[in-house]
Amino acid sequence: MEPFSYEIEGFKMLDKDLPLKICSSEEENGNKMNNNNNNINNNNNSNNNNSNNNSNSNFNKIFLMKWVIVVNIISPFTIFYLYLLYFDSINSETIESEMEFNLIIHIYRSMWSLVLLLFLSSLNLYIWDKFNIEYISIFKFKDYLKNTTNHNTNTNTISTDEGPIIFNIILKKSIALLFILSVSVLASILNQSYNDKKISIFIWTCFFITLFYNRFIRLMVIENIILILKAPFRSITFLSFWIADQITSLSIFLKDFNMSLCFLISFFNIEYCSRQFEWLSIILPILPFLFRINQCLRVYYDNNENKSQLFNALKYFMGLVVLFFSNLYHNKDNGEDYKIHWILFAMISTIFSTYWDIVKDWGLFSKGCKNYLLRDQLLFIYKPFYYHSIISNIIMRFTWVILINPSYFGFKSSNEIIIGIFLVSIDIVRRCQWNFIRLEFEVVQSNFKNLKQINIEEI
Repeated sequence: MEPFSYEIEGFKMLDKDLPLKICSSEEENGNKMNNNNNNINNNNNSNNNNSNNNSNSNFNKIFLMKWVIVVNIISPFTIFYLYLLYFDSINSETIESEMEFNLIIHIYRSMWSLVLLLFLSSLNLYIWDKFNIEYISIFKFKDYLKNTTNHNTNTNTISTDEGPIIFNIILKKSIALLFILSVSVLASILNQSYNDKKISIFIWTCFFITLFYNRFIRLMVIENIILILKAPFRSITFLSFWIADQITSLSIFLKDFNMSLCFLISFFNIEYCSRQFEWLSIILPILPFLFRINQCLRVYYDNNENKSQLFNALKYFMGLVVLFFSNLYHNKDNGEDYKIHWILFAMISTIFSTYWDIVKDWGLFSKGCKNYLLRDQLLFIYKPFYYHSIISNIIMRFTWVILINPSYFGFKSSNEIIIGIFLVSIDIVRRCQWNFIRLEFEVVQSNFKNLKQINIEEI
């Protein structure tokens, strides 16, 4: 007998064991009713399963964001403890000269800054991926991935494997760099050889060779640095703006990198590097603010209706004013005359920048929203994460006040180069916290055609 096929609400089924027979109308009706009841029960079971899966998924996401809060709280205290344990008691008397002392700090501080940034950036990628925030589309990473070895990416499609690939690249690179830094520091402490500047610069060279020994990282960094420099003359991309914002938190790193690179290419001429560092240390921290001002003005030029970019440029201009008075206060013989100006403008700039972080970059403090002091659409479903981010961002924004009186905050050393280790670490932690909500808010605002489906109502 031939198999009998039948359809139930769009599902075509094949029953090879069903005999072909003529049923009475009552039997047919009874069978239909039984089938309908079975379908209703199946639909109810399916809905219950979906509800349970959604509940489990939300529970896991909330648990994950709780851990992010824990990491965000522990990181500054851990950095502060390590600083007091290993760096706060260091002074130039333990090294042959103050110039060599400063050089060693510049070398190791530059490596530590990048290790911390890469580790926390990998955490950014992991959380974005778990919450279906499609950073690959926003940053257009597939344009860089398609040129890497053993990865053929179709420019018209998004592979679900690209997120883990990028995460693994950043995480593995940060682990490798941390290993290099840790071994070198431990060896220096155990052998009392931290004053060997030639060994230190050799380690520094190996560190950066390891960092850029990856085609994806090289392409991304080089191409976007070029785009940042071209900002006044061409439209900017989201990734170039993003990298420029990261660099504003690495102004101390720029000074460290300059000093270390100079010592390497000048064949260990520390006197020459110290002389040029005196004026380059003033210019280099200015560059990230100039880059962002150019980008803001370019965005305003491309879209005259977006006048908020003029205020954004004003925010970075205020940063330049703060740097100007900071250099006068810390470098001039009569620097005390400029102390009040530095504190005043630093306070104004910090308040303005904090407001911009929370209201403009994160879209919080929306009027009339159902989530108090937040906004209606929250992709990170755990609301305490947002409240914590607001408070911790304010605190970390004001860490510069330590420089007014370091001993008041528990710092033994008044050497700004030593204290800079702590300050740059805190600013990197703050920046990576900023990254979480900034990109989330970008998704909320934008309608990307290739974004994964985000069930806003369920969230």
